[in-house]
Amino acid sequence: MPTDVRCAFDVYTPILVMPFAFEEDVGPGLTRAVHGARVFVAAKPGLTERGLMTRLHREIAQPPSSPLAEQCRPDVRHVEVSVFAGDGGFWVELSASGERSAASVVRWAQRGLLAARDVSPALR
Repeated sequence: MPTDVRCAFDVYTPILVMPFAFEEDVGPGLTRAVHGARVFVAAKPGLTERGLMTRLHREIAQPPSSPLAEQCRPDVRHVEVSVFAGDGGFWVELSASGERSAASVVRWAQRGLLAARDVSPALR
């Protein structure tokens, strides 16, 4: 993998990653379903909701063969991205259709969190 590629979650450090889940009415009762990941990104000077969303959309839209896609997008065909300001940063919701795709999005976001923790704060 190219080492000079900087993904959104390399530049804008994720602080927290958790499954994006909600209850659905399926038949006789409710069931909790995971639809992707919810990621909290710390605020930085100049970072906006629109800028973060644009960056994530651009990375996720890369063709699978591009170097940017290899490192910067989940292995899922279609990911919806929403960004909301709050709590001193930004909540990013990444959702995909189907359990397997949603689980892949969660794993991808968790890798971004772990990679951010492995980088020295002086390099961010």
